[in-house]
Amino acid sequence: MAALGFVVGACGGARNARGTGGAARPPAPGSVAATGVDAGVDAGVDAELIGRRYPGLKVPISDKVVFVTIDDGVEKDPAFLQMVLDLRVPLTVCLADKLIKDDYAYFSRLYETGHVSIQNHTLNHPLDMPRLSAARQLDEIAGQQERLRARYGTTPRIFRPPGGNYNATTIDAVARAGLGGVMLWREAMQIQDMQYRTVGHD
Repeated sequence: MAALGFVVGACGGARNARGTGGAARPPAPGSVAATGVDAGVDAGVDAELIGRRYPGLKVPISDKVVFVTIDDGVEKDPAFLQMVLDLRVPLTVCLADKLIKDDYAYFSRLYETGHVSIQNHTLNHPLDMPRLSAARQLDEIAGQQERLRARYGTTPRIFRPPGGNYNATTIDAVARAGLGGVMLWREAMQIQDMQYRTVGHD
């Protein structure tokens, strides 16, 4: 699970927002090149520099909000389906085909709760995405775009790079695959383990 992300627009604006996921409208972070696609910015990126490069765009949120996102698709707990129905918390799941193909139906049921947005996390979850050729990166992203559309009848708008690793070639592939942005995260948690990526936490 990930939360509190950064969003940056490469099509004209720095979306300096707290959140990645949830209602799954925004995207986000890294070192960026303007390509007509939203690009992400991690906590280690110079937000001021990005703000100068892409002035103007903002996600319209003034409240303290956590966007909850879930990556990969490794966990497939049946009890979680009921939890989503009971709590009605909006979630964004970023799915990699390699990690969901043993139980595609689980994510159909999760999507059918009406509280979940499905987004793109590549076909094979390559953690070395920036080392792949432009053609391989496009295959990973566009291939998963088609797979998710065929399986779940929805067209992802956001790409989350495995491990948060991407480069300008990735951003170009995201645009060519028809996605609207790249999304990263600020904090992460497992069941009993909160992993802060920002300073000021005990």
